[in-house]
Amino acid sequence: MIRHLILFIIIFCWAIGVIASPIDLFTYASPIVKHFTKKDYKGGNQNWSMTQDENGFVYVGNSNGLLQFDGIRWKKFALPNGSIVRAVFADGNRIYTGSLGDFGYWEMDENYNLHYTSISKLLMSKEFGDEEIWWIVKYNNRIFFQSFGTTYAYDGKSVEIVVSNLGLILPPFVVNGQMYVQSSDSGLYTIGNGKPSFVPGSELLKGKSIQMMETFSDSYRILIGTEKNGLYIMNNNTIEEWKTTANTHLITHVLNRGIKISDQVFAIGTILGGVFIINEDGQILSQINSESGLSNNTVLSFLLDKKNNLWVGLDNGIDLLKINSPQYSFSDVTGNIGSVYTAVIHEGTLFLGTNRGVFYKKFLRNGGPTNNHFTLIPDSQGQVWTLSVIDNTLFCGHNNSTYIIKDHTLNKISNVSGGYSFILYPYNSNYLVQGAYNGLFVYKKENGDWKYSHSIAGFNKLSKILAFERANVLWVSHPYKGLYRMELSDNLEEVKDITAFSAETKTYINILNNKIVFSSDSGFVYYDDIQNSFFELSSVNDALGEYARNAHLLHDTNDRYWIFKEGECVKVVMDEKQVFDVDGGVANNILEFIIPGHENIYVMDSMYTFLLLDNGFAVFNNSWVDLNPEYKPEVLLREINFLNNDGEKLSKYPADKTVPFRYNHVAVQVAYPEFALNKDLLYKLEGYNEHWMRSEREDEIVFQNLPFGKYTLKIKPDISPAANELSMDIVINPPFYKSALAQVFYIVMFISLLSALIILQGRKIKRIQKRHELERRSLLEREAAENERKLAEIRNENLRNEIKLRNSKLAKSTFSLIHKNSTLIMVKQELTKIKDELGVRLPSKHFNRLVKSIDDDLSSEKDWGMFEQSFSDVHENFLQKLKGEYPDLTPADIQLCAYLKMNLSSKEIASLLNITIRGVEIRRYRLRKKLHMEHDKNLVEFIMAY
Repeated sequence: MIRHLILFIIIFCWAIGVIASPIDLFTYASPIVKHFTKKDYKGGNQNWSMTQDENGFVYVGNSNGLLQFDGIRWKKFALPNGSIVRAVFADGNRIYTGSLGDFGYWEMDENYNLHYTSISKLLMSKEFGDEEIWWIVKYNNRIFFQSFGTTYAYDGKSVEIVVSNLGLILPPFVVNGQMYVQSSDSGLYTIGNGKPSFVPGSELLKGKSIQMMETFSDSYRILIGTEKNGLYIMNNNTIEEWKTTANTHLITHVLNRGIKISDQVFAIGTILGGVFIINEDGQILSQINSESGLSNNTVLSFLLDKKNNLWVGLDNGIDLLKINSPQYSFSDVTGNIGSVYTAVIHEGTLFLGTNRGVFYKKFLRNGGPTNNHFTLIPDSQGQVWTLSVIDNTLFCGHNNSTYIIKDHTLNKISNVSGGYSFILYPYNSNYLVQGAYNGLFVYKKENGDWKYSHSIAGFNKLSKILAFERANVLWVSHPYKGLYRMELSDNLEEVKDITAFSAETKTYINILNNKIVFSSDSGFVYYDDIQNSFFELSSVNDALGEYARNAHLLHDTNDRYWIFKEGECVKVVMDEKQVFDVDGGVANNILEFIIPGHENIYVMDSMYTFLLLDNGFAVFNNSWVDLNPEYKPEVLLREINFLNNDGEKLSKYPADKTVPFRYNHVAVQVAYPEFALNKDLLYKLEGYNEHWMRSEREDEIVFQNLPFGKYTLKIKPDISPAANELSMDIVINPPFYKSALAQVFYIVMFISLLSALIILQGRKIKRIQKRHELERRSLLEREAAENERKLAEIRNENLRNEIKLRNSKLAKSTFSLIHKNSTLIMVKQELTKIKDELGVRLPSKHFNRLVKSIDDDLSSEKDWGMFEQSFSDVHENFLQKLKGEYPDLTPADIQLCAYLKMNLSSKEIASLLNITIRGVEIRRYRLRKKLHMEHDKNLVEFIMAY
């Protein structure tokens, strides 16, 4: 029993802490607001009502129609009559809407597009006319549609009038199992299965416009909010005014809507002042208006979605307030505060050090929204680097000087400018060391007050982060020029020894599990004084990967740390030996507002941590628990399209999930109705790419020119359970040229082509053989011709040689005859001279016999015959042709022609003919006549050419 009681107490206390945490968060900051403008949802200004269906889609009754938001895209659906959608209500797979002159429901097709059916046409007893439906609720399995004069009930088949003739009636509410309708003329009525029943005691509300009815945490009390008369409490049909500090503000700003956002917290929307967050004690925890991030101050509708986040329909736009979140924020919309570099809570006041000065806000829950405003401390204008509470004293490191802040006033304690940090000397609590623009400075506590003492001589560089390794040994980090380890004198007056590390490199000093570690290119390292060397925290670096390299580590509480690196931020649970958890999405909503190089947090306590931003700060609840962990939105397939190269869509996705190859461009639209976490979607197409890709909630996921085959498309939220994963098969048929029929065709064609190829090859072989035979014959003929040519050349050569030989012989014989005849003529002449000289001494008979012998020899036919034979061998047919063409030629003429053919001179011819040269000339003359030669023609040339 005792154990069970203790367990119950622990659980109860934990639950109380969880329930109380949103209240505390509202004290320090406001929910992060996500804005949707007309440009986003492509509708009208006013958003009159809101609801959420079973899929998680949000629907908004808008001036231009019905808006649908699936977490990725907005879609607008217009009513047939084009009127304003005043009321919208989701029930099951139907979305009921009310408008001017009509009310009905919408149903979704397979792509979650809506199609409208009118219900007002079912009214038989009256014409609906120009009535306008402003509210829709569900009660006792019936849907109630209400205008300012009539309430209609729809049971799925027919419509009946439930309330009429009560004058002006105002919004219906279903509270504690009862439906209420207010008549402005009389008071509240309950609606059962019969006629309206008046609620006794509700006369107090006569003429007061009720805009909200919600239960308190005890369930039996009901909070009633009226438009201009404030708040009332109904308890067992007893109604009384709720005298609370919030009433004045709600009346002033005109209450228009109200909704319960947790067991003890209400959100109240107004016409003039935005959203007021109040608790069950009637205290205003926060006012969320245009000054704190709301799009505008006129609230027309509310929706608490399935994850307990608050949607606000505004006069111009839609805002999502992420109230079910561990992270709230304060945004300096006006720009008065500037970028926040440091923060601290001291004596019930939050102080902010910014680039514009020191601002403060007291945490006083007095029910007034003025707590959202910060006040500038007089004369604090300028850059503030640090605010530190040490020894219950608030120190301020300012660009101008160093101050102590007391009673919201600056008290100057030194002229040290640019004080980046203050650190209490761990080994003597009466000393305080400050790092500033131009070195290190010491403050000393005297008579309970801190006073400036001296600067530490020997070091005058900018000092941003300080940490004591041990007594008198101080580490100092320069923002851009590395790290210094210095040994100080016992009285902290001078630097006795200094060592510089990582020169020209940005290095951070970090405290991990009360130990000093440093940032480096290889990750986090620590320094071993004995070995005078740095060593890596290998297991930590391996687990953190890139987040360990040159990163800034800031301690939160216990084993929780923040790591900042190049615009990225993660929250980790670890010690110097092991990393237990990494949350990479903790600051996704505010990453763009972190101040690079000056990342800073303020740890308020074990529950709350402030992250400082360039437009304010964010507050993180380390004990946050999801208010509705059971609800996990699914990734839904909204539409899938298959397109060809011309952009033409396949008319419908086939039931067997196979598509023709020409439609191998795939475009997928999904819905993911998760609105608060800003988680991206991951996808992969198994069979094509096995790695998860990030979609960043794009409107479409597109795959182009997919090869044929079977694929499985998987889409899931980033850092989300696999149960939310969408999986679908996609089969792209092979192109015709790779289908089974094409394969058969290819086989037949192959066989046919092979047969044709064999036939053609045979014919080709025959042609080749024939060509080879012809080529062989041609070659043989060419060889024979060549041989014949060579033989002819040989014969010709032989003939030429023979002719040469014959010419030579002819020439020799001719010249021999010439020589012989010349000799004989000379001998004959000599004999004649001798005869003349000797006279009778040489007997005549002997002389005559010798002369006769010589003459016989000179005119010997034998010599001519030998010459003629030799001449005919050389000049074949010359003499016969000459005789035949010129028959008048005498043998002497023929003989002369032969000699002329030999190109002999007249003298040589005279010798051969045994005549005088004159005789030769006469013969030549006679020959010309016989040859019928013209006077100007040359006889020798004629004979030579003949």
